Amino acid sequence: MRKNRWAGILLLVILFPFLLLSCAGKEVAPAPQPSTPVVAAEPAPPTEVESRPAPVESKFPDGWETFVNQDIYFEKNSAALQPAAQEILAEKAAWLRVHPQIRVVIQGNSDEDGTAEYNFALGDQRAGTVTTYLIERGVDIARMAVVSNGRETPAVIGQNEASRAKNRRVHFSIDVVD
Repeated sequence: MRKNRWAGILLLVILFPFLLLSCAGKEVAPAPQPSTPVVAAEPAPPTEVESRPAPVESKFPDGWETFVNQDIYFEKNSAALQPAAQEILAEKAAWLRVHPQIRVVIQGNSDEDGTAEYNFALGDQRAGTVTTYLIERGVDIARMAVVSNGRETPAVIGQNEASRAKNRRVHFSIDVVD
């Protein structure tokens, strides 16, 4: 029995330093304190410099965001301009006449119905119809480039009629500002 007792004491003497060392590097989390509301100091009023946003210079004239974000939509299998499209194009023509330094890319698009060849041709017809409309309203043809994307660059991914209708469009982008 005495032998077992000495073995236990010896085991404690050998293991005790290891237990102390294994706990020495660990941080003990403080006990949670009852939450008290934090009262924030009232912010100082902005100085004159802070209150004015820095001016952002754009190389594009005013109205360019509206110009590029208003697409011209078409009926299925058609390149004919609808009355709503003609109104938008009249505004685009007026904007282009006021800003003769702008050159644009007119991108014809279609939905995914039909063959790739058919859709490229339809996209080209749509872009051509829009180009002709703008020329008739006084925009120089040298300022316009025409591209047909066919069905390759959909605005909306989807297999329903609402998605297809949003893809039957002509989209404008600004190519060069002289």
